[in-house]
Amino acid sequence: MSYKDKITISISKDLLEQIDKKIDKINFKNRSNVIENFVREGLKLKNDIWAVILAHEKMWNTGDYPMWNTPKVLMKIDWKTLIEKHLENLKNANINKAVIVVAHEKEKIINFVNSKIFWMEIEFLEVDEKDLSLKIISQAKNILETNKILVILWDNYFYPLNLTDFIYYHNSNNADLSIIVSILKDWTRYWNIVLKWNDIVKFVEKPQSKEDISFLINTWIYLIDSSKIPDTTKNLKIESNFFPDFIQNAKAKAYFYNWKYFHLQDNETLKLFTK
Repeated sequence: MSYKDKITISISKDLLEQIDKKIDKINFKNRSNVIENFVREGLKLKNDIWAVILAHEKMWNTGDYPMWNTPKVLMKIDWKTLIEKHLENLKNANINKAVIVVAHEKEKIINFVNSKIFWMEIEFLEVDEKDLSLKIISQAKNILETNKILVILWDNYFYPLNLTDFIYYHNSNNADLSIIVSILKDWTRYWNIVLKWNDIVKFVEKPQSKEDISFLINTWIYLIDSSKIPDTTKNLKIESNFFPDFIQNAKAKAYFYNWKYFHLQDNETLKLFTK
């Protein structure tokens, strides 16, 4: 736990107005939360965080898109590939180390990343295409030297995404687990996250009962204490085989993402970005 000192500072009125606009009573509850976040961003304080990008999966519903014979993490949005966007977001949050998990057409991904300069330390973890998230993250944990792991699934696109805010939110709440959540039109196809205030109390995949419908979906970006991740070789999913029990005895928080979020695994969404 971090200890804080109280200080008195003078701030111009126009700047204070901008600070107050950031207070949403959800992710930032008061002026102190906002100011500390801005100071951390300005000073670029080092984050004791490694990122894990899960880039090993094939895309679903590819019948209309023969062009997706290329690795899906190399699809371009606004003239940049998804993997570039993810790595740039990490660098902007002062996360200087990342593990990219590869399987499907792994050589193309590795060669592409190695051909670029990202000014950060990048490693590759080769897995089987059928390996599931909990098994992979458990394996990745064993090669990471960090107290916290930021997990990103490759097929999510946020516009824009400020990971500095998310990390600050996680740290200021002393959370064991934080998840970015968002509202998606077709919520019935995804994991719904049920909340009590900002606390995550339940995970429900494709909810059938009214009480489990939250309209808030898991965006597959997690920040978790690495010591909480179990060592396992079983091929399990983190959402269904770990999170439901874990959140009962852990401090799990939801971070609300209120901008544009797209899950790039269906043809209708892909049509928004491709010709």
